[in-house]
Amino acid sequence: NMRRHAPDFARFASEPVTSEACVVYDKDNSRVLKEQYLSKGIYLTPAPFMQVGYDLEMARHFVPYAVFNVSADVKSARSVDLSRYKIISLPLYQMADPEFIERLQDWVRQGGTLVLGWRAGARDMKNHAAQIELPGVFAGLAGVRIKRFESLNATKVGIRVGIIPAKGEAWAEIVEPVTAKPIAWYRDRKKHYRGEPCVTVNEYGRGSVYYFGTSPDPTAIFFLYRKILKKARVEPRFRGMGVEVVRRTTSDGGAMDVVLNHTASHRWFGLRRIEPYGVRFIERPKK
Repeated sequence: NMRRHAPDFARFASEPVTSEACVVYDKDNSRVLKEQYLSKGIYLTPAPFMQVGYDLEMARHFVPYAVFNVSADVKSARSVDLSRYKIISLPLYQMADPEFIERLQDWVRQGGTLVLGWRAGARDMKNHAAQIELPGVFAGLAGVRIKRFESLNATKVGIRVGIIPAKGEAWAEIVEPVTAKPIAWYRDRKKHYRGEPCVTVNEYGRGSVYYFGTSPDPTAIFFLYRKILKKARVEPRFRGMGVEVVRRTTSDGGAMDVVLNHTASHRWFGLRRIEPYGVRFIERPKK
């Protein structure tokens, strides 16, 4: 493909890639999770010297951007330029840097969309447990309070996104809305917190803050992020599993969709048939 389509690739290979979303990681929080993994649901050891549960949770929040063909970066909390993005996903940010929190507050207030994972703000920068009610320094942003939680370990809990049944994994926080509104609930009959919210959204200034009190399974993450993207005015473009669509700017100022088939079967993009592991280049009219 590379050799055959070299002239097409050359039209945009030197052009910068812009992303509307970013998944933000933090090395200190990654190290903490390796030693204090909280739940066997994120205790993943592909080798004796590796514990990649934090990476698994990062991937959980990156996958929906790939599925919906939304270009997303992965940046460090220490260096990310928030002004470049419409949506920031920030999973497992326990050790919360007050300076970064202030930057997030200003960014959300101006219209940004922030997605927080469970245990956000649970510890200070010295890895001491927060001395205020969870989610700690994120309470005002998220518009919720957390008084009760459960480590699910390797089990799962039933949840629903609207009327869509799904599962929560690893952890379950009973999210009590203060100014936030629930968008997903626990539905497991075996749990005393059945009917309580597990995911909320809070309007903050001109922006929105989503709080995930559990790790949503693939079904839940699909419908939650579709809702998040639409509200943030980022077009979710699901073209079927295994089909990736990347919009690139060409060197002459035009636009081109690069459609890739990552499967061993033929796939369709509109009326265009794409061969297994093939690629198609579709010109878009100049604005």
